[in-house]
Amino acid sequence: VGSEMCIRDRPLLAQKSLERIANETGVEGETLYNEGKFLQAAQKFEEAVAKLQEAADTDGIPLDKEKINQWWFYAFNGYFRGENYEKAIHALDERLKLNPGSWDIINNKAIILKTKLNKVQEAIDVLIDYNKDKRSFQTEKKIADYYADIDDFQNALKWYESAYELKQDSKVIRNIATLYVKLGDNAKAVQAYEDFLDTNPRESILIQT
Repeated sequence: VGSEMCIRDRPLLAQKSLERIANETGVEGETLYNEGKFLQAAQKFEEAVAKLQEAADTDGIPLDKEKINQWWFYAFNGYFRGENYEKAIHALDERLKLNPGSWDIINNKAIILKTKLNKVQEAIDVLIDYNKDKRSFQTEKKIADYYADIDDFQNALKWYESAYELKQDSKVIRNIATLYVKLGDNAKAVQAYEDFLDTNPRESILIQT
Protein backbone atom coordinates (compact mmCIF):
# COMPACT_ATOMS: atom_id res chain seq x y z
CA VAL A 1 0.00 0.00 0.00
CA GLY A 2 2.83 2.35 0.91
CA SER A 3 4.55 1.95 -2.44
CA GLU A 4 1.22 2.50 -4.25
CA MET A 5 0.80 5.84 -2.49
CA CYS A 6 4.28 6.91 -3.57
CA ILE A 7 3.49 6.06 -7.17
CA ARG A 8 0.24 7.99 -7.03
CA ASP A 9 1.86 11.01 -5.41
CA ARG A 10 4.70 11.25 -7.89
CA PRO A 11 2.71 12.96 -10.70
CA LEU A 12 1.52 15.60 -8.25
CA LEU A 13 5.07 16.35 -7.16
CA ALA A 14 6.18 16.50 -10.80
CA GLN A 15 3.53 19.06 -11.77
CA LYS A 16 4.95 22.26 -13.19
CA SER A 17 4.21 25.52 -11.46
CA LEU A 18 2.06 28.05 -13.31
CA GLU A 19 4.99 30.45 -13.33
CA ARG A 20 7.20 27.87 -15.04
CA ILE A 21 4.49 27.12 -17.60
CA ALA A 22 4.23 30.86 -18.30
CA ASN A 23 7.99 31.17 -18.84
CA GLU A 24 8.08 28.12 -21.09
CA THR A 25 5.18 29.50 -23.11
CA GLY A 26 7.09 32.76 -23.52
CA VAL A 27 10.11 30.81 -24.82
CA GLU A 28 7.80 29.03 -27.30
CA GLY A 29 6.67 32.45 -28.47
CA GLU A 30 10.25 33.56 -29.03
CA THR A 31 11.00 30.41 -31.03
CA LEU A 32 7.95 30.90 -33.25
CA TYR A 33 8.80 34.57 -33.77
CA ASN A 34 12.35 33.72 -34.84
CA GLU A 35 10.89 31.20 -37.29
CA GLY A 36 8.80 33.96 -38.84
CA LYS A 37 5.52 32.58 -37.47
CA PHE A 38 4.48 35.97 -36.17
CA LEU A 39 0.78 35.44 -35.45
CA GLN A 40 1.38 32.14 -33.66
CA ALA A 41 4.17 33.78 -31.68
CA ALA A 42 1.95 36.67 -30.65
CA GLN A 43 -0.73 34.26 -29.43
CA LYS A 44 1.87 32.41 -27.36
CA PHE A 45 3.03 35.63 -25.73
CA GLU A 46 -0.58 36.43 -24.86
CA GLU A 47 -0.97 32.96 -23.37
CA ALA A 48 2.23 33.50 -21.36
CA VAL A 49 0.84 36.74 -19.92
CA ALA A 50 -2.44 35.05 -18.97
CA LYS A 51 -0.60 32.15 -17.31
CA LEU A 52 1.68 34.48 -15.34
CA GLN A 53 -1.34 36.46 -14.18
CA GLU A 54 -2.96 33.18 -13.12
CA ALA A 55 0.21 32.26 -11.20
CA ALA A 56 0.06 35.56 -9.33
CA ASP A 57 -3.64 35.11 -8.52
CA THR A 58 -3.45 31.42 -7.60
CA ASP A 59 0.00 30.96 -6.09
CA GLY A 60 0.42 34.42 -4.63
CA ILE A 61 3.72 35.16 -6.39
CA PRO A 62 4.57 38.82 -7.08
CA LEU A 63 3.35 39.85 -10.53
CA ASP A 64 6.38 40.50 -12.74
CA LYS A 65 5.08 43.59 -14.57
CA GLU A 66 8.36 44.08 -16.41
CA LYS A 67 8.10 40.61 -17.93
CA ILE A 68 4.43 41.15 -18.81
CA ASN A 69 5.30 44.44 -20.47
CA GLN A 70 8.01 42.69 -22.48
CA TRP A 71 5.68 39.91 -23.56
CA TRP A 72 3.01 42.40 -24.65
CA PHE A 73 5.73 44.24 -26.59
CA TYR A 74 6.63 41.01 -28.40
CA ALA A 75 2.94 40.22 -28.92
CA PHE A 76 2.44 43.64 -30.50
CA ASN A 77 5.33 43.08 -32.89
CA GLY A 78 4.03 39.63 -33.78
CA TYR A 79 0.51 40.86 -34.50
CA PHE A 80 1.81 43.87 -36.42
CA ARG A 81 4.17 41.85 -38.59
CA GLY A 82 1.42 39.27 -39.04
CA GLU A 83 -0.88 42.10 -40.19
CA ASN A 84 -3.51 41.53 -37.51
CA TYR A 85 -3.79 45.22 -36.69
CA GLU A 86 -6.82 44.98 -34.41
CA LYS A 87 -4.91 42.60 -32.13
CA ALA A 88 -1.83 44.83 -32.41
CA ILE A 89 -3.95 47.70 -31.06
CA HIS A 90 -5.11 45.46 -28.21
CA ALA A 91 -1.49 44.69 -27.31
CA LEU A 92 -0.69 48.41 -27.32
CA ASP A 93 -3.65 49.08 -25.01
CA GLU A 94 -2.33 46.45 -22.60
CA ARG A 95 1.11 48.04 -22.70
CA LEU A 96 -0.45 51.43 -22.06
CA LYS A 97 -1.89 50.13 -18.79
CA LEU A 98 1.66 49.36 -17.70
CA ASN A 99 3.17 52.51 -19.23
CA PRO A 100 0.57 55.27 -18.73
CA GLY A 101 1.33 58.44 -20.65
CA SER A 102 3.80 56.81 -23.05
CA TRP A 103 3.99 58.92 -26.23
CA ASP A 104 5.62 56.11 -28.22
CA ILE A 105 2.70 53.76 -27.53
CA ILE A 106 0.08 56.45 -28.21
CA ASN A 107 1.85 57.49 -31.41
CA ASN A 108 2.05 53.89 -32.66
CA LYS A 109 -1.63 53.38 -31.89
CA ALA A 110 -2.62 56.52 -33.80
CA ILE A 111 -0.46 55.60 -36.79
CA ILE A 112 -1.91 52.07 -37.01
CA LEU A 113 -5.48 53.35 -36.67
CA LYS A 114 -4.92 55.87 -39.45
CA THR A 115 -2.66 54.09 -41.92
CA LYS A 116 -3.58 50.42 -41.44
CA LEU A 117 -7.21 50.48 -40.33
CA ASN A 118 -8.30 53.73 -42.01
CA LYS A 119 -9.87 54.92 -38.76
CA VAL A 120 -8.63 58.49 -38.98
CA GLN A 121 -11.17 60.04 -36.62
CA GLU A 122 -10.46 57.36 -34.02
CA ALA A 123 -6.74 58.09 -34.35
CA ILE A 124 -7.45 61.79 -33.87
CA ASP A 125 -9.56 61.07 -30.78
CA VAL A 126 -6.68 59.05 -29.27
CA LEU A 127 -4.31 61.97 -29.81
CA ILE A 128 -6.76 64.57 -28.47
CA ASP A 129 -7.37 62.50 -25.34
CA TYR A 130 -3.62 62.16 -24.79
CA ASN A 131 -3.11 65.89 -25.34
CA LYS A 132 -5.52 66.79 -22.50
CA ASP A 133 -2.99 65.71 -19.89
CA LYS A 134 0.24 66.31 -21.81
CA ARG A 135 -0.22 69.19 -24.19
CA SER A 136 2.63 69.29 -26.70
CA PHE A 137 3.58 70.76 -30.06
CA GLN A 138 4.19 67.38 -31.70
CA THR A 139 0.78 66.04 -30.62
CA GLU A 140 -1.18 69.10 -31.70
CA LYS A 141 0.63 69.30 -35.03
CA LYS A 142 -0.11 65.63 -35.68
CA ILE A 143 -3.80 66.19 -34.87
CA ALA A 144 -3.82 69.08 -37.33
CA ASP A 145 -2.04 66.98 -39.98
CA TYR A 146 -4.61 64.19 -39.60
CA TYR A 147 -7.53 66.62 -39.95
CA ALA A 148 -5.88 68.12 -43.04
CA ASP A 149 -5.55 64.63 -44.53
CA ILE A 150 -9.33 64.19 -44.41
CA ASP A 151 -9.93 67.73 -45.73
CA ASP A 152 -11.40 68.98 -42.46
CA PHE A 153 -9.74 72.36 -42.92
CA GLN A 154 -11.53 74.16 -40.07
CA ASN A 155 -10.34 71.69 -37.45
CA ALA A 156 -6.91 71.45 -39.06
CA LEU A 157 -6.57 75.23 -38.84
CA LYS A 158 -7.70 75.23 -35.20
CA TRP A 159 -5.04 72.68 -34.22
CA TYR A 160 -2.25 74.23 -36.28
CA GLU A 161 -2.92 77.55 -34.57
CA SER A 162 -2.92 75.82 -31.20
CA ALA A 163 0.38 74.10 -32.02
CA TYR A 164 1.82 77.42 -33.19
CA GLU A 165 1.11 78.90 -29.75
CA LEU A 166 3.55 76.34 -28.35
CA LYS A 167 6.22 76.66 -31.01
CA GLN A 168 6.66 79.27 -33.75
CA ASP A 169 7.40 76.71 -36.46
CA SER A 170 7.90 77.78 -40.08
CA LYS A 171 6.09 74.74 -41.53
CA VAL A 172 3.11 75.26 -39.25
CA ILE A 173 2.73 78.93 -40.18
CA ARG A 174 2.91 77.96 -43.84
CA ASN A 175 0.15 75.39 -43.26
CA ILE A 176 -1.95 77.99 -41.46
CA ALA A 177 -1.59 80.44 -44.34
CA THR A 178 -2.34 77.73 -46.91
CA LEU A 179 -5.51 76.71 -45.07
CA TYR A 180 -6.73 80.30 -44.90
CA VAL A 181 -6.27 80.50 -48.68
CA LYS A 182 -8.22 77.24 -49.14
CA LEU A 183 -10.97 78.64 -46.91
CA GLY A 184 -11.07 81.78 -49.08
CA ASP A 185 -9.60 84.17 -46.53
CA ASN A 186 -6.49 85.64 -48.18
CA ALA A 187 -6.37 88.54 -45.73
CA LYS A 188 -5.91 86.19 -42.78
CA ALA A 189 -3.27 84.27 -44.73
CA VAL A 190 -1.29 87.48 -45.10
CA GLN A 191 -1.90 88.34 -41.44
CA ALA A 192 -0.55 84.93 -40.42
CA TYR A 193 2.74 85.69 -42.15
CA GLU A 194 2.86 89.18 -40.64
CA ASP A 195 2.31 87.78 -37.15
CA PHE A 196 5.15 85.38 -37.83
CA LEU A 197 7.47 88.25 -38.82
CA ASP A 198 6.61 90.00 -35.56
CA THR A 199 8.23 87.13 -33.65
CA ASN A 200 11.65 88.14 -35.08
CA PRO A 201 12.49 84.64 -36.34
CA ARG A 202 16.04 83.51 -37.04
CA GLU A 203 17.22 84.25 -40.56
CA SER A 204 17.32 80.58 -41.56
CA ILE A 205 13.67 80.07 -40.49
CA LEU A 206 12.68 83.38 -42.06
CA ILE A 207 14.09 82.29 -45.41
CA GLN A 208 12.21 78.96 -45.23
CA THR A 209 8.94 80.71 -44.46
